[in-house]
Amino acid sequence: MRRLQLEYQIENISVLYEEGSVPWPNAEFTSQKGLTANLKIWEDDIEPEQIVKTWKNLEERGESFQIAMKYLGNHSIIFKKKIM
Repeated sequence: MRRLQLEYQIENISVLYEEGSVPWPNAEFTSQKGLTANLKIWEDDIEPEQIVKTWKNLEERGESFQIAMKYLGNHSIIFKKKIM
């Protein structure tokens, strides 16, 4: 049983957010100087046979977050998966 985590580097944010972290269940958004941010999304207690399905679910959550940020005015936002 392990944690499966997907992390994004977010660049080119056009809406100014307060610097700092905002955690919520199985996710954390961290805004940084220079209109960049990080997004971490994870699931705990993943068995080997659940990895593919869980990874797909994490990617879908990341895509939903990206769409929401575009809806809020970040039209030219760039999401880059961070390699761990």
